[in-house]
Amino acid sequence: MNPHLGKKSHRDKKLCKNLKKVLKSSGSYKKYEKKADKLSVKIREIKEKNAESISKLSENNKAYIEGETARFKDYADKDGRKKT
Repeated sequence: MNPHLGKKSHRDKKLCKNLKKVLKSSGSYKKYEKKADKLSVKIREIKEKNAESISKLSENNKAYIEGETARFKDYADKDGRKKT
């Protein structure tokens, strides 16, 4: 199991919060949001396009792909909601 797929630690949450402050103050936050939105759409498109091939994989390989895509989705989204 990938150790990076667990819940965010207190330190990670604090780093994310601080990063948001820096991005907002620099005017880069809107650019980040747009790129994060594009990333979410791209992940969904890739999974939909490859759904048939993915369905033929072993359970271990499916879990691996799901874990890897979840890392990127978590980057763009927060708890299933759009980041705030």
